[in-house]
Amino acid sequence: MASPSRVSDASQPNTCTDTRYSNRTNTNRSSRTRTPTQPTHRATTFGTAQGLVLDHSVRDNLLLPLLGRIGRGPFLSDREGNSLARSLIQRFSIKVANPNRPVRLLSGGNQQKVVIAKWLGIEPDVLIMDEPTAGVDIGTKSEILDMIRSLADDGKGIIVISSELPELLAVCDRILVLRDGSVAQDLHRRDVRDEESLQLAVQGV
Repeated sequence: MASPSRVSDASQPNTCTDTRYSNRTNTNRSSRTRTPTQPTHRATTFGTAQGLVLDHSVRDNLLLPLLGRIGRGPFLSDREGNSLARSLIQRFSIKVANPNRPVRLLSGGNQQKVVIAKWLGIEPDVLIMDEPTAGVDIGTKSEILDMIRSLADDGKGIIVISSELPELLAVCDRILVLRDGSVAQDLHRRDVRDEESLQLAVQGV
């Protein structure tokens, strides 16, 4: 049996960031991400398997990577934490009546927005997004894709890992087809006419 092909794709203009595609339904993997208190941190990785402590509140989940920003010596400032959480909720249009509501009670789309918001809150230069629209409704999917494109246009390096070919076409500038661990094709978005063309590239036709 042939090993699955992958597509790598760039969603930042003039920069080689990438997205990978495989014929598996979901390619979520665990990853290790440094905390914002470590000075060498410039990239953030997340997927739907990372990022949420379901029994904790929306507020607490949003603030987990940002504790260094609201600390005062050994203590945390509730006032600054509340203000920061509210600003992230507003910025990413998270639909929640009360930030202290357990995050497990939110819809899948709003849970995903919490994951995205918490990591973008540390202002990384590079963001690795693993299946960012998995399990969300159509409206939220559109919002997330628009946000990815906007971040790339603002100069962020965005690496999107997705099994959805239309998403790659929507947000990417460069597509790398990986096969058996090597780059089989390097495509610019303008050279990929449609989803069928990309599917043929993935299949090596």
